[in-house]
Amino acid sequence: MTVLTMTEARATLPRVLDRVAAGEEVTITRRGKPVAVVMRPDIVRPQVRAEIVTGEGGFHQATRRRAAAGERIIGAAPMDVGDLLAELEEIRDSRA
Repeated sequence: MTVLTMTEARATLPRVLDRVAAGEEVTITRRGKPVAVVMRPDIVRPQVRAEIVTGEGGFHQATRRRAAAGERIIGAAPMDVGDLLAELEEIRDSRA
């Protein structure tokens, strides 16, 4: 994994994106501390989807766990309509 300062990343962004597109992860630091990791979206989304599908409580519980851990939820993996309907039915049945 490559580590770049924010200044280096800003100055070489097109090359950074080429490296990421080739499968490399690039960590960007600010004042010596990591602040971001740049990676291909097709690597990130399956990990989030796997957490949602296999995690206890379905999508909403996974989202709450991620929010409680301080993660941003914007851009969460899309949920299959069938899974969403099954989850809604399960919630409705648990309230009855």
